[in-house]
Amino acid sequence: MKKGLLIIGLLAATVSFAQKKPKISQAENALKANDLATAKQVIDACSADEKLSTKSRTWFLKGIVYAALDTAGNQEGDISLAMDAFKKTTELKGGTNEEYYVPEGGIPSPQSIIVGNFWAHYINKGVANFESNPKQAVIDFDKSLLVMPDSIVAYYYGGLVSLTLEDYDKSLNSFMGYIENGGTDMDAYDRALYIISNIKKDHERALKVIETAKKVNPTSKVLGEWQFRALYALNRVDEAVNQLEETSKREPNNPELQFNLGVIKDNLEKPDESMVHYKKALAIDPDYFNANFNLGVLYRNQIVEKSNEKNGLGYSKADLAKAKEIDTQIQDIAKTSLPYWEKCRFANPNDQTTLETLQYLYMQLKDYDNAEKIKARIEELGYN
Repeated sequence: MKKGLLIIGLLAATVSFAQKKPKISQAENALKANDLATAKQVIDACSADEKLSTKSRTWFLKGIVYAALDTAGNQEGDISLAMDAFKKTTELKGGTNEEYYVPEGGIPSPQSIIVGNFWAHYINKGVANFESNPKQAVIDFDKSLLVMPDSIVAYYYGGLVSLTLEDYDKSLNSFMGYIENGGTDMDAYDRALYIISNIKKDHERALKVIETAKKVNPTSKVLGEWQFRALYALNRVDEAVNQLEETSKREPNNPELQFNLGVIKDNLEKPDESMVHYKKALAIDPDYFNANFNLGVLYRNQIVEKSNEKNGLGYSKADLAKAKEIDTQIQDIAKTSLPYWEKCRFANPNDQTTLETLQYLYMQLKDYDNAEKIKARIEELGYN
């Protein structure tokens, strides 16, 4: 009978030990010893305890433990739960002061510094993974945003790495997060507008983003170019022209603005006005390939028109005299256009249109040696 009572006594002692109340200090000591598994077990018990769950220290340490586990790559960690715990800490402290933690052999650090260090960990990890493991970098930057939801650094880098992965929705959301949280770097606007305009073809939205961006940088060259493209894509041609002309007044040495004006006037079938703008672009940058090419095409079109006019003539004395006059005009146009096409060849020696046009011009000018050289080059490149 006594033996049976002894067994019951031992069981009672075991139950009493298992139900021993957790202590915040136990969790903190385990944390300082870098025994994160024990620290988590104890702090979880503390946060579930009716009395200890009302202590800001409990949630503060829980935040550190869960974040430390996550930064260590331990599946038991959870940065989202860690931030919830830090938020609870702030609520219990009343927002008036902070909890401090003193690591073994270290100096006291307030919650704000500790949280900032976790944010920096994910940012640095994301940067390190940017090229070698971009998918992981996206996760890292997302975690840094869980720590600091208004971090423009995280939004910017997250946008960049998502763009390299061609995850355009994710990238755009990141760049818009950067913008909405006060970011002012025009590179972010440029990349966001690239996605909105070129990928999504949402030109109305592009104009809204540009309107916001102009409050930050009203004279931005980048914004001016995107605004022109959006207006032009929406067939708001008059507005596009006005916008370009106003921008060109502010940027008189920008050849692209003059070139774009030339393109618009060309599309509006105003070749004379188009030529004026192409020549202005070339006065700024004589080697500008696109301006040389388009101007050369306009002159070539003039030659074609004159040739068609000549071919429509008869054999009367008056028609023969007119044909001779047109031949002279064609020669003059060919001489005028030749330098622009030679510039094109210098910039792009293998461009088929350039080579074929040069061969035609040399023939018109009776420069048969150069015409033969160009012909040989065309055959060498396999152009038909």
